[in-house]
Amino acid sequence: LESEKVILNKRGLFVEPAMLFFDDRPGLAAKFGTLLDHNVILRQTGVSPAMAAAGVRSLAAAVRTALVDCDQPSDDLALADLIHARTDLIKRVLESQAQAAGRPDISRLEGLACKRANRIVVQHFVKFIGSEVSSKPETVDSFFDPQEKRLFYSQSNGEPPWPAIARALAQVLCPELEPGRLSPGIKE
Repeated sequence: LESEKVILNKRGLFVEPAMLFFDDRPGLAAKFGTLLDHNVILRQTGVSPAMAAAGVRSLAAAVRTALVDCDQPSDDLALADLIHARTDLIKRVLESQAQAAGRPDISRLEGLACKRANRIVVQHFVKFIGSEVSSKPETVDSFFDPQEKRLFYSQSNGEPPWPAIARALAQVLCPELEPGRLSPGIKE
């Protein structure tokens, strides 16, 4: 079914499932301007598993985010130690959402390095219609690089931006879930 026009897009036209994404991270599709407007659909109760089996992709899982600029990064050993000390608590938060979260990967926190920076700029990329397209670069409060196991953040008013840090951790530990479901528990 992947190459057959069997699923309706937002304009009501049948398209190939591989041309569609589930809108599973609020605001993410908008970062690509109008490019994905008609190709991001909501999950529909009862039929989403069949749509995914046919080839509709999770937008959150399809998007790759890259660090494009980090102004004056410096190690923050105290924050890394705090996160490591709270690993069991974070694991409990993830386990409380285990049914919806799939398989959270708490091992991604092992060897975590934290970097404080003056400014962090990221850019989002997604493969769409045979090529990789990108968003405009944007300044963010935090960014977790899962390959390098580095958490970058920029302070506001001399304090780490705890909600943004919790969100970044949630996105990496449970990419299948909307980070807003987990970040309050991680933050606390």
